[in-house]
Amino acid sequence: MGSLNELTEKVDHWFSGFEVEFTKKQDAFFSAHKRYWQGLSTHSEVPDQRSDRAGDTTADRLNAATTEGDKWQDFMSTIGETPLAASVTCNTYKSTEGDGYEIVLFFKYEGVLYTRVINYGPEKHRDKGWVIEKEGLSQSI
Repeated sequence: MGSLNELTEKVDHWFSGFEVEFTKKQDAFFSAHKRYWQGLSTHSEVPDQRSDRAGDTTADRLNAATTEGDKWQDFMSTIGETPLAASVTCNTYKSTEGDGYEIVLFFKYEGVLYTRVINYGPEKHRDKGWVIEKEGLSQSI
């Protein structure tokens, strides 16, 4: 696969294309339902990358429904067309500042979990660049 930096760049590049379609769909969903769409993790196991091999895997939880009945397959079926280097989750929130959602990207590199949070909404503190998730602590990379 290459270095950690190459992997984060690969995931960020994939996400930049995904983000365009996803945000359009979220805006339309919010207009129709007065809430944002929520999606569980696309993978039952976080893709595990290694320096000597790619660990991209096909999303296997596209039919898993949230308590509101939301499924990736219904909302954005194209996410399952190719193996992904990271799993994707969409969390929603309501606050006194307004409604919003966040996309959380997860992957493992050499067995260590890395995450990135991209916020869409008023709570800007939710945004996080790539961090190492280790024993309940987050550390920027």
